[in-house]
Amino acid sequence: MLSAALLMAALTTPALFADELDDAQNLVRQGKLSSAADLLSAALDAGTGDERALRLALADLRLQQGDPQQALRTLESLPAADDHDVSLMLGRAHEMSIDVLFNQGVDQATIDGAYDAAQNDLEKAFELRPDDNSSSVWELGKFYLYRNNWPDDAIKLANEVLATTPDDGEALLLRGAASAYTYWNASQNEQVDEANSIWQQAVDDLKQADELLPSTRSEPLGQLVWFYEVQNISGKAVDSARSLADRSDEPDLSLLYRLALKYRNEAKYEASGRALEKMVEISARTLTNMIKAEADPTATARLLTGSIDAFHRRGDLAACRSILSAIVASEPNDYRTWHTYAVVCTDTSRFDDAIAAYEMAIKIDPENPRTYNDLGALYQFSLQRENDKSKELYAKCIEVADHQLAMESTPDDVRQLATEARGLAQGNLNGLKPAGGGLLDSMMAGLRGLNLPSSDDGEGDESADDAEDTEESAGEGEETTR
Repeated sequence: MLSAALLMAALTTPALFADELDDAQNLVRQGKLSSAADLLSAALDAGTGDERALRLALADLRLQQGDPQQALRTLESLPAADDHDVSLMLGRAHEMSIDVLFNQGVDQATIDGAYDAAQNDLEKAFELRPDDNSSSVWELGKFYLYRNNWPDDAIKLANEVLATTPDDGEALLLRGAASAYTYWNASQNEQVDEANSIWQQAVDDLKQADELLPSTRSEPLGQLVWFYEVQNISGKAVDSARSLADRSDEPDLSLLYRLALKYRNEAKYEASGRALEKMVEISARTLTNMIKAEADPTATARLLTGSIDAFHRRGDLAACRSILSAIVASEPNDYRTWHTYAVVCTDTSRFDDAIAAYEMAIKIDPENPRTYNDLGALYQFSLQRENDKSKELYAKCIEVADHQLAMESTPDDVRQLATEARGLAQGNLNGLKPAGGGLLDSMMAGLRGLNLPSSDDGEGDESADDAEDTEESAGEGEETTR
């Protein structure tokens, strides 16, 4: 997209250094496009500066504002017959107007007219493209690809440019994007070798395009996420999505959220956790709100709590706490989520948060004896105060455990946990100085209550993720269709 770059070029033309245009330049940097458009309109009315540059810049702003009709009116006085930039801007405006007209419910003939005008203008721009500007390659290729569903024509267009300019970022991006279609078709037809060859070429193209194009261009990384996903390379898919979020002033976190859920469901805890980590770094509140918006927020919170497994294994408790803090802010009605958060807060010396989390866990599941023991242990060993409170909690733990053990209908797993919790509480209660390091035993009991996978499951997953990334980085050409 030309966007601000075209406007900045117009505003830095020596003839355009009027005060109001310096102000417009600053407004563009701040993202205040409406105010900048008003200033450019005023400059046009006053006859200030280069009319062609101003009209192109103003039309581009109108497109960013979603108003292609205003863009077309802005351009109508400019001759387009032999002007690449004007033809390209007209093509973009006509293409955007297709969707606007459709949403307005106008007749099909009018929509078809906009469609034909867009294709004609974009093809004209491609014919007129200067050596130092290949933006029309991507714009026309996108039209072929997404409007006409012509991936072969898009690839042919890209190859035409790459034959003479092999390091053209726009053409590499187009060939990579169009290859998604040909890769998918080969995969569906079980042409494994062909699919893998297309995949490798597409990834190479998109990586190179990402290096060549300005960092503001999000398309290469967005395409790479998809290509890594289809080959189950979870780490690189998330890394690409994280980089994509880093490059935007106002990132859309829905991609990271989708990947977090996808890879948690696939037991890829490292990838899921890294997606959540980046979300929290950018906006913890957004993660909280996305969980709240789910049909079952509690089930989603419980699921994502397990994503901290990889961070917990390597001792990155600060990351665990920041992720869990955003998750519990969704107010899940789930004992394990709150208990997990309480243990992590205890381990990171956030004792007030830990107490509040334990109390919430007790409120949700008052019949779980372990929580009473763990909260008592926090008062006894971490805070080293309020012995009466600890005694009260240990006594409650023993009471609840005895009740469960006395019932013949108590399941074996619950009976085992009750026996374990009772033993810990009794040991802690005996003089509040249990032998053998009661704090460690109590905290280990708490850790067993985490909503995390078993060690065997986690290690198997991390090895699988490592194998994927090692295979891909050592020789992407050896990837296989899964």
